[in-house]
Formats: sequence, structure tokens, C-alpha cells
Amino acid sequence: MQRIVFRVTETTFGSPEPYIPDGTYVILVQDGRAQVGRYEAPNPPDEPSPAFAHPVNVNDLESAALDAVRSAFPRFERIKTSQVYTCPTELAARAIWDSTGKSA
Repeated sequence: MQRIVFRVTETTFGSPEPYIPDGTYVILVQDGRAQVGRYEAPNPPDEPSPAFAHPVNVNDLESAALDAVRSAFPRFERIKTSQVYTCPTELAARAIWDSTGKSA
């Protein structure tokens, strides 16, 4: 797992560092929750912000996502802002998407 930081650029409100490609599975940590999702890269100028699509079973994966982050980054809870981490392959494989590949 790797922590991803988003930086504002001339054309976007969030460019990932280190770079992750569109469609990468991530864990978004915010407000005490850890949600598995799929990174959607910004598409300036129409959509300058990154987004995260979530699987239909996002709530079922929350405990495992939180455990994965806690195991890899024991001090992550000291960070009070939203955080993004790459998602372990075995956890990403448990995500269930609807037939179009989009979250519900």
C-alpha cells in the first residue's frame, strides 16, 4: 500500500503524487471511515477535480479497508485530513460493481 497525495496544478484541483492511472483501486479515508473506491482522473477543463466511484458493497468492505490501512500505516489516525491509499489487490477483488462497471 502507498499513500497518495493530491496536488493542485494549473489545470486540475487534484493531481495524484505518486501518479496513479485512471481506474486504480484506492481506499479513501475520511471522517473516520475507510471506503474502497476506484479513482477517476480529472478531465480538464470540463471536470478539473478527481473523483472516486464506489462499489455497491462499499459498506461491507469498510472494516477490511480500515484494517488494511491501520496495518500498513499504524499512525494514519493522527492525520486529520482526508487520505487516499492504494488498495490491496485482494481487497479490490472483493468490490462488486453493477453490470456497467459503475457504482450504484
